[in-house]
Parts: sequence; C-alpha cells; structure tokens
Amino acid sequence: MNKNLTIIPLCLLALAGTQIQFMNLATANPSVQKVAAVETTAAVIARQITVRVLVGDRRSSGTIVAKRGNRYTVLTNAHVANKSNNYRITAPDGKTYPAKCAQPLKQGVCTADKNHDLALLEFTSSQTYTVPTWGDSRNLTPGETIYSAGFPFDKQALRISSGKIDTQTTKPLQGGYQIGYGSTTEPGMSGGSLLNSQGQLIGIIGFSSYPILNNGYQYQDGSQPAASEIRELRKSSFAIPIATLAEIDRRYAALLPKNGGAATTIARKSYTGVVKKVDDIAQQITVRIEDKNGANGSGVIVAREGDTYYVATAAHVIQETKRENGRNVLREKMASVVFTPTQEKIALSEADINVVNKDLDIGVIKFKSKQNYRVADIGRSEFKQRDWVFVSGFPGEDRSKKRKLTIGTVANQDEKEFIVKNRDEELGSLTKGYNLVYTNLSLPGMSGGAILDRQGRLVGINNGAENEQIIENDRVKQINFGYALGIPISTIVGVTSRGQIPTDRLKSTNQLLSKSTKQEDGEIQQIQLSTLAKPGKTASAEDWLNYANLLWRGNRNREAITAFETAIKLLDRNPELPEREKQLRIAYFGMGLAWFENSQGSKQDDLRSAVKAFDLASKIDPGFFESARYLGKSLLLLKRFDEALIAYQRASDKNQPKRDFVLSLERGQIFSVLNRDSEANNSYNQAINLQPNHPMAYILRGAIYLKQQQYPQAIADFTQAIKLDPNDSWAYTALGSVYYKQKQYPQAITNFEQAIKVDPQQVFAHIGRGAIYSKQ
Repeated sequence: MNKNLTIIPLCLLALAGTQIQFMNLATANPSVQKVAAVETTAAVIARQITVRVLVGDRRSSGTIVAKRGNRYTVLTNAHVANKSNNYRITAPDGKTYPAKCAQPLKQGVCTADKNHDLALLEFTSSQTYTVPTWGDSRNLTPGETIYSAGFPFDKQALRISSGKIDTQTTKPLQGGYQIGYGSTTEPGMSGGSLLNSQGQLIGIIGFSSYPILNNGYQYQDGSQPAASEIRELRKSSFAIPIATLAEIDRRYAALLPKNGGAATTIARKSYTGVVKKVDDIAQQITVRIEDKNGANGSGVIVAREGDTYYVATAAHVIQETKRENGRNVLREKMASVVFTPTQEKIALSEADINVVNKDLDIGVIKFKSKQNYRVADIGRSEFKQRDWVFVSGFPGEDRSKKRKLTIGTVANQDEKEFIVKNRDEELGSLTKGYNLVYTNLSLPGMSGGAILDRQGRLVGINNGAENEQIIENDRVKQINFGYALGIPISTIVGVTSRGQIPTDRLKSTNQLLSKSTKQEDGEIQQIQLSTLAKPGKTASAEDWLNYANLLWRGNRNREAITAFETAIKLLDRNPELPEREKQLRIAYFGMGLAWFENSQGSKQDDLRSAVKAFDLASKIDPGFFESARYLGKSLLLLKRFDEALIAYQRASDKNQPKRDFVLSLERGQIFSVLNRDSEANNSYNQAINLQPNHPMAYILRGAIYLKQQQYPQAIADFTQAIKLDPNDSWAYTALGSVYYKQKQYPQAITNFEQAIKVDPQQVFAHIGRGAIYSKQ
C-alpha cells in the first residue's frame, strides 16, 4: 500500500492533465457570431451591401448583388444611371472606385431591360465586400418585416428604416415595381436595398410613397388600377423584386433560392417517452415575443402572482442594442407583443419590460391574463457530467410561427472553458452571463427560450449561438458550426431577487437529476437524429457541412466523417467558389474533430486520421488557432511529443489572451509528461496570469509543486483552486495528498472525504483515504 501511495502525486499530475485531454472538447471555430447583436441581422447586412452611386455630379444609391473574381456587380435604378456615363462607386468602407455599365448601352443609356427600372454597374477591387443572399421575393406576406437602406442625397450617413410589407401587386407596375412597403424612400435612396428580417435581399427600392403625380400607377401590360386602388397604392413605397434581375439576365439565375438543398431539420415528428414529456411541458410554458418591427423572439413563464405572469427572456430580445463609445449599450425598448401558449395576444407597455442588469443578457416581461397558464418548474443548472438538455423557442425564419424543440448535450463545469470560441472581454462566449454551453441547434428567434432538463425543469435561458459565416455562390450563408450559449437559471434567480420577479412564487427544487439510463439515451438520440434531413442531389457544400455538423453533435462520428468528405468533394469540383478555402478549412477541421471523438483518446488509427485532417486545416489557414491546438492534442495522445510542441507553438496567438490560456495549460501538460518541470511551471504561471480565476491552472501547477515536494506552494495552489470552485473534487484530492505526504492524516482524511462527497467516483480520494485507514 505504501508503494502505491508514493505514486499518488504523479497519478494526480497525469490524471489532472488527462481530465483536460480526454474531455469532449469538440469546438467549432474561429469567428464568433455576436449573440446580442449591435443591430438586427438585416441592418448589419444592409450596411455591408449598400453603396453610394455617383453619376456625374449626382449622388444616389446602389446594392452589391454579385462578385466574380475581383469584379463586383452593383444593381441600381435605370433612372439613376441614365443621368450620365461617368460612374463612381463609394463602397461600404468609404473607398471610391471608377465604375462602368455592365451591359452594352441601349440608345446611350445604361439599363438592364427597357421594361424595368434597373441598371447594372461594375467596379473592380481587391478588397473583400459582402455579397448578400437572395431571398424569395415572389411570395411575400403582408405584415412581414422588411428593411430598406439607401443614401439620402442631402445626408452623408446611410439611412436604414424598418417597415412592413403592405402589398405585392399581382402584376408589375411600370418599371417592374411590385413590392409595396411602409417605409419612406427619400430622394437619393433610389437603387438601395430592400431586405427581409433574415437579411436576405428581396428588392431594389426606387419609387416613393405619395408621389406628386400618379403616372407610375400603370401596369406594364398597359392596364391601370381603379382609382380606389391607386389611393391605396399611393400610401406605399415600391421596390422591384430581386427575382426580376434573374429573369431578364440569366447570369444571375443561380443566385435565386433553390430547392433540393439540405434542411437543417424536418417537420416535428411524434415524440415519445422522455422527449414527449419535455415537449409537452415546453409547449405550456414557452411564449413568442414580437418587437415593434415584427422581429421574433422567445421567452418562458417563470412565475405568477394573481393574474400577473412573469416571463424570463434575453435582454437583446426585448431591447435594441446600440454602439456607444466603443461599447454595446441597451437603449430603445423594442418588445411590443407576447403571444401566450394559447396564442392569446397581449400588448406590452414600457412598464411591462425590464432589463435586469446592464452586464447580463437577462430580461423580464410582465403580462396580465385571466387564463390559467403553467409556470415552469425550476431545476438545478449545475452539471458535473454531460447530460441531455432541450431548447424550446420560436425560430424567426419559420413563417408559420411554430415552436421548435431541439435536443443536445450540455458541457460540464470543467470543460466549457475549453470548448467555446473565446474573443475579447466584451464579445467572449462566456461573457454577459453565458455560462451554459450545449450542442443544441439554436436558430435566430429562439433566443430567450427555455433550456430544460430531462424532467422538463427549467435550467436556463437560451441566448444564442456561435456560427460561421461564409459566402457560397456569391451569397452570404450561416453554417451552424458551434455551440449554443445560455444563462443558468440560478444566475437569473439570483439577480432577479431584487424585485423584478417575485422569487417566493418560483417553483424551485434542489433535487439532483439522476443519471440517464441506456434506454433513455438510445431513445433520445434516435429522436434527435430522426429530425435530420439528408441533403438532396442538388445540395451544396454548405448544406453538407451543416448536415455533418449535426451528425457530429449527435455523436454519429463515422457518418459525420462521410458527410464532411462529401462537402470536400463538392468544393474540389468548384475551384472558383468564393471563400472556398474557408469552407475547406471548416470541413477538414470538422472531420478532424469527428476522428478525434471517435478515437476516444486511444484508437491510434483514428488519431492518425485526426492528425491528417487538422494538419490540412492548419495548412489552409496557418492562423487557425483551434485546428493547430487539436493537432497538438492528437500528437500528444500519439506520444509524438516534439511534434505536439511544434503544433502548440504554431497555435500561439498573443493577440488572443483567453485563447492562450487554454494553450498554456495544454502545453504545460506536454512539458510535465516530458519531466520538463520548469517549463511546465512557466506555462502554468502564464495561464494563471491570463485567467487568475480559473481553478484548473492552480491544480496543475500545484501538482508540479507536489511532485517537487514544495508542499507550502502546493497547499497554496490547491487551496486557491478550492476557493475558486468549492465543488472541484480534484482540488480536494490533491490537497489531501499533500497532507498525506506530510503525515498530517486528519487533514488528509478531511479533504479526501470532501472530494468523495463532491464526487463519489473520485478514485484517488478513495485510495488516499483507504491508505490512511490501513496505516491506522
């Protein structure tokens, strides 16, 4: 027994490292989508695609619609372009370029078609500008939210206005105008963009409401609306549907939305067992929230006092965020209507809306109703191990306004720091209270919805997701490649105890959730995967990347690898695709993650396949931090230590200190394995300097001190780790080992027993305590 105890410190060191190395560290990578956006998605896209068109000495607007090589195509109105043949384009970054008509002049006029008020201009630039996704402009719904953008001739700033679709005429008016909307078009805005709430381009503006004359209210076929119809049409501004351009110029037909691609999910199936129980509860407690522009968000009923109900949601759902002095500041109140689970529509006043804390993405809504609605049961939001969670909310892209339930697993306390995509202090994934990290699909509109455990208890509020933005076929697309982020219900209850929610009305429980059974796991996973739609024959590489990512989320690693391979083949067939290298990088990195997970940390062939994939991703983008780090991790598990150190060195990025925190820990582990204790200590010191409030760095450095018999320093580090996380069994076990080595057995027993209390499966605490009992 004494012989075994002499290696406890070394085992603690090795296994503390293994805890990091073997945990499920599947991370998506480089760019973080802002969860609480500074502007709506549509407004952000509008700023990126709307340009100023200078025609002679006149100023107007235009919209970037396509890119081929370094040549950009701008769509504007013919009545803008026919003022002169001298064209210049001022891009969104303020740079001005000479431009020319993209088609032969017709009777000296630059126009795309004689029947449509459209003109195509071209400019050349080595800069990268955004090319929008084209939306479905032929099937718009009255009341649907839109955004118009253009440059009024007497102002320098771009004007972005939100409004709603008023009408879509059954046949086009003169000039091809067909989309009527409730937003003013000022002189100079002609040629600007009209986008739907998802930021997709649906039209080109150019016909303002209430014109002086009624000349424009005549259909292209020569017929004229009745006088009463004209009176109604005059109330709206008009735009030309973007689909018109594809009809008159076949070069742009490929930019229209296509059928046959991969759907992220298919229609909801009949749920059974655990999932049905959770979904039934979610249906009763999840509400839909609309802001004054008609944008969609979600919330969950958490308390009731008489006929007053309290809804928890995300702050960015109920308030607009604006940029002031370099920071995001919540300003104008946006939420206007709550739709209850029975579709009761309740208007909100400003007094009904409350942002709980300016530093946290938490909001509260009050509404009154005589109906009897269910209130969420509050569960525990601490997870010591991976478990199933369910997200309930209303995707904004779903015009049917149907609620969706997505299934995933939540990261435990130890691993979440290592799997999110860290950025700076303001935009970091774990800022603004986002302390729950999970694999569920979180679509726009589901922010503020419920995160539920297997018993249907509320454990958090869903706030958003980390995604990748790419351009495919000259269209901006989002790849659902990253983790979802939420705020634990314990945080929400803590900060709302000041009066925003009557906490004495919360239905809370401290009952621990039992471990899921194999039957439950199989049942939940089967339902999770049944919601996936395999891409069709005409699917794009982006469709296959999304599908592969969802397979990986569902732990179907072999199938995910095949899907990533399909995406790579499609990309290889299309060498001219813009941002092809970025998509290849994502595909190889995703494939590497799938091989890494499939290896379970020990299968040598799978680890070697992971090394190849991560290496290819790193060669495509040498600055790709996550791929280089996983390359080092895979080489470490293959015991190719020198190569692993080289990979970690490549991953070093001094401009991203939070990223370097993880890098420092993992590089320290390699030095520890190689018995290069001084270098290991330096790495852990660096990690502590970068993130002094993370317990793992103290545990690993303390293990080095313990190995070197520097007991006071070891005690100080393990004690600090316990202070930072009182529920870390490794810290108690390590501290017990120090006291054991010093033959201070009562203190050792106390810490071993505390470790076992925190985690009954902590093997080394049992060994240490047993060794002391044997001595006594």
